[in-house]
Amino acid sequence: MKACVKQLRIGSVALAILLVSVVGCVNVTPGGGDSGDAGAKRVCSSDTACVFDGIPNRALGAARLRLNDKGNLIVENIGSGGRDGVRQFGIPHDTVVMETGLACPNFVESIQGSKAEIIMYGDTPNEVISTLTIENVDGDTIVAEVDLSPIGVTRYTVAILNGDELVVEIPDLPDSAVQTTGMRDYVAILCGIHPGDLVWIQYQLTEVLPLVVPGVGTFDGDIVRIKGQDQGIHPTRQFAFDNFFTDMPFVEMTFQTIDSVFPEHD
Repeated sequence: MKACVKQLRIGSVALAILLVSVVGCVNVTPGGGDSGDAGAKRVCSSDTACVFDGIPNRALGAARLRLNDKGNLIVENIGSGGRDGVRQFGIPHDTVVMETGLACPNFVESIQGSKAEIIMYGDTPNEVISTLTIENVDGDTIVAEVDLSPIGVTRYTVAILNGDELVVEIPDLPDSAVQTTGMRDYVAILCGIHPGDLVWIQYQLTEVLPLVVPGVGTFDGDIVRIKGQDQGIHPTRQFAFDNFFTDMPFVEMTFQTIDSVFPEHD
């Protein structure tokens, strides 16, 4: 497997019914693939095991799974320990792209300490490839950061885009932290192993507004792409994903899709 995109919904209990009325929320559709089609299987055999768009999902920690009236996958009963969530596994060997859609509102409604942590594993035991962490660090500031150190990366390139247009590309960063501003949510996350076994991760926000790269500057965009510059280990495929959540009433996944063709990204 060579990439994943995740689009989240982490709603408050009081505002759970406001699926589309929050400013900045948009629907993100799959970018292609053979599991996100309308006819793909969506069924839960229990509150800990579901097949969602043909991909097996298993509850982690105390989390519980169900399908809502839209047929979307709800991950709920999430606590403060950071070990509740869902594992996606059984990824076909020829997969090079995996997308997961997540509805908003999510971090727009979050509190200090709310966090999503997405860990990508290779197909050898305990092989961690990458971790993407999105966190509300002080009640207002949302920071996303990619960790590629398990594959030897110590320097990062951060690219900010406005749709398909490159706004800025910043090399030689010691970390990949990017801070959002304004009322925006994370709607798509792409974790990839590019041909040549080079890993990069991309996430998309609901609107084009300023993004802050600490110590560098502020740039208008809605997509951030992270690449490692000095990757020393070259994983051949993705095997599974652990999606852990902290202090979130629930997470709503709108689709999961896989593809055997890598998109045309740098």
